[in-house]
Amino acid sequence: KNLTGFVTLRNSNLDLMLSDGIIENFPLKTWTLSISNLFVPGLSTIHIQGHLQTSFEKALDFISRYQEILHLPKQITAFALEGPLHLNLDLQIPLDHKDNTNQVQAELKTENATFKSKNWPIICKQIKGLFFLKQGFLKGDHVSAYCNNTATLLTLTPDLKNQQQTIYIK
Repeated sequence: KNLTGFVTLRNSNLDLMLSDGIIENFPLKTWTLSISNLFVPGLSTIHIQGHLQTSFEKALDFISRYQEILHLPKQITAFALEGPLHLNLDLQIPLDHKDNTNQVQAELKTENATFKSKNWPIICKQIKGLFFLKQGFLKGDHVSAYCNNTATLLTLTPDLKNQQQTIYIK
């Protein structure tokens, strides 16, 4: 809704620079969307980059609705996260529907989030730190939190080979 920006078509590349607007109830500020090889079947790719200030609840709701399109593993919704979120997103989607190699990368920063596992009896509050999302898994080192009312440091390590997420609590 109410998108403001510029569109440029150069050769077979389309660039859209957004300076303001709302998509899926997310306020946008300074986003770029590029489609390379627009007129070349099988080679076209959408590349989206931008920053978003939202909440984990809204972000996880969006991910759950578009999980099939984004090709993220189901583990990403095996937990509940609440609280403010600053997100730098880098998303590449091939337009050739035979190619399922969507690349979603993001940098997530939080200063007061809450984590609740749906599988384990653990609750972490006042989470503060920086996480990186790649191939559907989170990575984060020395993230501070209070887990089960104890001050802790969290380390999130992805195991891409076995498609597992490991969380270390110190």
